[in-house]
Amino acid sequence: MSGFISWFLTSQSVLFEVSDKIEEVVSIQLHPKDASIGSKDVLRTNKILLEQTDAKDIADNEEITLLSWGNAIVEKKTVDASGVVLGASGTLNPAGDFKKTSKKLTWVSLPVLGSQFAPVRVQLVELDFLITVESLEEGMDFDKVLRPCEETWKITEGIGECGLRSLVRGQTIQLNRRGYFRCDKPYESEASPLILLAIPDGKEKGASKLME
Repeated sequence: MSGFISWFLTSQSVLFEVSDKIEEVVSIQLHPKDASIGSKDVLRTNKILLEQTDAKDIADNEEITLLSWGNAIVEKKTVDASGVVLGASGTLNPAGDFKKTSKKLTWVSLPVLGSQFAPVRVQLVELDFLITVESLEEGMDFDKVLRPCEETWKITEGIGECGLRSLVRGQTIQLNRRGYFRCDKPYESEASPLILLAIPDGKEKGASKLME
């Protein structure tokens, strides 16, 4: 299932509750521009998780686009004294035009239908160079250019949509707004999460701003 596009959120997510009563599983294309790749089932409910960083950028009464779903209006959000968004509420806007919104956001629904649709715990791993210089030269002190072990294995904790349960070791997928990853270990339980290794794309920075 190479090329499988899926949703992922960092562990600091925000609950966005919409007033619309919705609880359904819909089939969408794995890739929006290539139907031949196949489709996947996606859970939609009125309890949606958004990225904390995304929620901070949303203003009251702003219209946003939920990728592969449609538009929604965030009518009100609650923020604590330090600026952390505690929650938000609003309504879906099926007639909204995605071309007119500036924010196209990933999301994960919380299940009402059963545990098989529950989000899964995910660890995104980025591997860095073992040494801090481009090449070793004669007379160079190896210990001084060796990168600390904890800096070569960077982990971003998060949650992903229920479809990620089906990933098998070695499978390559694309995470929206993140990049491409290889499944290093399938999901087993909350105590034994899915581990995805970032596939380098040649950029100096991380696969996403949330992983830098």
